[in-house]
Amino acid sequence: AAARTIEDLEPDRQDELAARLANHRTEAGEPARSARWQTRAAAWAGVNDPEASLRHWWAAREQMSAIPEGQERDRLALDSCVGILNSGSRLGVSVEQSAQLLEEGRLLAERLGDTRSLAQLLLVYARARGQAGAVEEALEHSLAAATLAERTGLRGLRMAAAVNLSIWHWQMGRLDESVQAADSALVRVPSDLRIGSEHLGYSPYIWLVMQRGRVLPWLGRFAEAERELDRAVGLATEHEEMEILCWAHQGHCDLAWLTGDARSAIANARQAVRIADKLQTRNLQWSSYYALGRAYLLSGDAAPAAQLLSRALEVIRETGVGRQVEALILSDRAEAKLALGQVEVAERIARSAVQLSRARGLGTAQIRSRLSLVRALLRRDPLGDDSLAEAEVLVREALDLVESTKMRVLEPLVRLELAEVAKRRPDEEAGERELSEARRLFEELGAHHRAREAAPAG
Repeated sequence: AAARTIEDLEPDRQDELAARLANHRTEAGEPARSARWQTRAAAWAGVNDPEASLRHWWAAREQMSAIPEGQERDRLALDSCVGILNSGSRLGVSVEQSAQLLEEGRLLAERLGDTRSLAQLLLVYARARGQAGAVEEALEHSLAAATLAERTGLRGLRMAAAVNLSIWHWQMGRLDESVQAADSALVRVPSDLRIGSEHLGYSPYIWLVMQRGRVLPWLGRFAEAERELDRAVGLATEHEEMEILCWAHQGHCDLAWLTGDARSAIANARQAVRIADKLQTRNLQWSSYYALGRAYLLSGDAAPAAQLLSRALEVIRETGVGRQVEALILSDRAEAKLALGQVEVAERIARSAVQLSRARGLGTAQIRSRLSLVRALLRRDPLGDDSLAEAEVLVREALDLVESTKMRVLEPLVRLELAEVAKRRPDEEAGERELSEARRLFEELGAHHRAREAAPAG
């Protein structure tokens, strides 16, 4: 009676009240109706409360057996597979569970002849796998989803697929492909900026504006990146896309790290942490702690940096979300330990980062982890010939990776370490030559803070 009263009196608020209606139907011994309301409650909670959404999806699955076999039950089951993977990519979902949901969802989509839902399933599964560190697999499933999305002709679904492609190309170090995926989807501004939001839980268009701003700094296009990130902040604020707003502030932090602007890095990272803690979304929390840890490290405040980086790793290891960036966080944690004078600890952490980045084939992490290990090796006391030789091999590998990934923005950082290696041989002339080249590259990029830091004393 209570559920029917609410349904009759609040016809325009039923999605908002779906959780209450589901509970009333459960208490009334009507599991089939409860399952239907649980799915609506899950969709309503969506990205703004992924923990609640996940609870509702699981509750719906538990009660679906009360619905007679047929298309409605298949539809609800398929929606739950997509919903759990979507929320799970933010909160954590096991490899076994995600594989089971993919297989079940694929069979249901094929039985229903639903290409749209199959594409959506592949997109959220790819996100879950990428967050678990399987970036190459994430890209593979995203490409399959993009092919299906093109077949449907639905612009919102095509834009959602472009989000995935841009993210995982970026994580693999394929920067040009990442920007191209975003550019192709941003050619025309849709009349409704939230078109396609039902697929991933947020506006693909606004996300792609933000994502483009996050990738461009790594191509050295700093001014353009700042404009795109500012635009993303404005759009996300206007349309209350808080998750995207958090990522945009993290993008500004990336840009500030590359240019050496510690004040901007800290200000934006703090904004990101505030949003992440408010939303209580695990992938936003680890990434925001990481951003603030890097910002403190850039400012020379190594102790809080080390603590924040450890917190980020704790969240990742607790949930399994964010493993695609684990090697980068380890690299920065090694830098923090080195700044605190813990040379042996720093070297051990940096070696773990190198091994992990090699195993996962991640472009940026492979470069930066090598540089962290080089710095640790050069701090050994005494510095033996073997350590110096290993450091030179690593820094040359990093330079080759800059070339192969086209990540020229990291070249001056590599040149700084080449200068240090040369001076330890000792070869002062070669060291000064590399240092001069690093300063020139920083100035050319517009990283004036870094150029000043690399200038000779006095």
